[in-house]
Amino acid sequence: MDVYGHELKRGQWSSTSVWITHNGDGSKSGYNAIITGWHIYPELYGDSRSRFYTYWTSDGYQTTGCFNMDCPGFIAADDARITPGAVIDSISDAKSGQLQNITLKVFKDKTSGDWWVYYGFNSVPTAVGYYPKSVLTSMAENADQIKFGAFAASARTLQQEAVPFRLVARAMQHHSLTCASWIRMERIIPSWMTYLML
Repeated sequence: MDVYGHELKRGQWSSTSVWITHNGDGSKSGYNAIITGWHIYPELYGDSRSRFYTYWTSDGYQTTGCFNMDCPGFIAADDARITPGAVIDSISDAKSGQLQNITLKVFKDKTSGDWWVYYGFNSVPTAVGYYPKSVLTSMAENADQIKFGAFAASARTLQQEAVPFRLVARAMQHHSLTCASWIRMERIIPSWMTYLML
């Protein structure tokens, strides 16, 4: 997925993400999710920089889960080149057409049952870390949904200002771009293999 930068304010949020989820027993508290991608979220970080991120929940966002490593759950790999929440320094330039992209790989290890997250910046992804199977109990066997996409959000108090959608639309209009971003689905392999790479 390609990475962009926008000048956002508190109350605005832009993200391109992949959601790997399981609905559990169908109740809200049974919903498990791993979310990873990049986002700009001034409310969380205090700035408007593009960042690699992870998020998780094991009870439908009620009491568990957090971004990055802000609470117990995600365990960093010993040799990780990046940590969740880190700034992505080089971003795509709409004027020149030079694209910067990240490659994500999320998979369930067949031996341990842990869910691994890999990240690559214009390169083959390497291990960032994992969610232990004990954290995502509904996903102990597999995930039942994979979703991917992007969104931009703005608080009602900022509706009169340029929201992220308008920023992207403006860039497309002035630079003859045919898309605002892209996500290439490399492969989804059935649950008996449990592997996803974007």
